[in-house]
Amino acid sequence: MNLIGITRPALLVALLSVAAGCIGAAPEAADTADTTVDAITAVSCSQSLTAAAVTRQVVSVDEPTRLTVELVTLTPAPYMLRASSLTFPPGFALVGLASKPCTLFNGTYRCAHEATLEATTACTGTGSYTMWLDYRTTVTGGCWGRPTQTQRVDFSLTTENFCAVTTVR
Repeated sequence: MNLIGITRPALLVALLSVAAGCIGAAPEAADTADTTVDAITAVSCSQSLTAAAVTRQVVSVDEPTRLTVELVTLTPAPYMLRASSLTFPPGFALVGLASKPCTLFNGTYRCAHEATLEATTACTGTGSYTMWLDYRTTVTGGCWGRPTQTQRVDFSLTTENFCAVTTVR
């Protein structure tokens, strides 16, 4: 009896049935699928934010006054985040929101997201902000086709009064 001929198809069926929990999971299984692990690539199909931090805050010295903020997020592969919207204090207009290409290191995606606001009536950028980000996955990540969620990141900024006239001697 040839055991290799029998076990190879059985192993393939077992791997594919376990991976099916991550790949194209049924909608009614969406609540439990977050903890499923893809047996083929050994990655978690959980959409989670490991860390987020404001890494850059710049107020322009030219008119019109612009405030640029960079937020960096860390997420476990195969998921990465893309900025989708920003809430901010009154007196600003959003002129740019973008996510730079993510980098993968030791199973974690590092993604930088940049927002540029133009002061319309505001004299300071001090206040509360919320960046909304959408989870994206790579085709080869093992969790392709699963519904994704939106991640909220709240942060506060403090800036100087940029309407005040400062005399430099």
